[in-house]
Amino acid sequence: MATLANFVEALSIVTEVELGELKLVARTLREDGQLPQYGRGLHAAELEPMHVASLVTGMLVGRKVPVHRIAENVRAIGERRKGDAIALRQESTDSNDDKPIVLLPAGGSFVRALSDIFSAHAQSESSTSWHGVVLSVGIKFGSGVAYPWIQIKDPARIAIGLTNADRCCFGPSSLLHRVDTGGLTEEGQILNGVLLDVAMLLRDRVSEQISFLQKKHARARKTR
Repeated sequence: MATLANFVEALSIVTEVELGELKLVARTLREDGQLPQYGRGLHAAELEPMHVASLVTGMLVGRKVPVHRIAENVRAIGERRKGDAIALRQESTDSNDDKPIVLLPAGGSFVRALSDIFSAHAQSESSTSWHGVVLSVGIKFGSGVAYPWIQIKDPARIAIGLTNADRCCFGPSSLLHRVDTGGLTEEGQILNGVLLDVAMLLRDRVSEQISFLQKKHARARKTR
């Protein structure tokens, strides 16, 4: 597991977002109670998947809204809900084995889905979970509002309860329509590889990974 300070430093490396920018987002969310507020140094609280989901949402939001509005936007976007369940129907020769696997129940929130994604990635769960299913996650901004989305990638199974083809959008249809038709829309997103790197930080000691992550992402930048 990871403390907030170590996690923010590692998150800066894997996402290539400025460390100072992430520290500001983390401080804002901590003051708002969305991140652990107790403990310092050796006694600092460890982050749970739900905290990481809020921090990552804050990272995406922080590039689009003023600092004083980050916390309220993270809460609002995190609570956007998917009306229909997100489920996957597996291809199977057994007629008794075609019941959809529910990844997120109807009315589930974005922050819960993102938290479950990080948990699944960190635990390397089977293909019947979010593990191996997500292509990317992001937030779409327009008309002064925003909605989050998750893009499903597994072509071997039929996705149910999706909006916009393979993209699951969270929020009421009126909000989605307002953003999509507002003009000058913008998006921030995180690809699956980065989501996996972030999730691994929950599984291992972050302080021991920072040097490795620096070398790994330095090599990746050289090959672009």
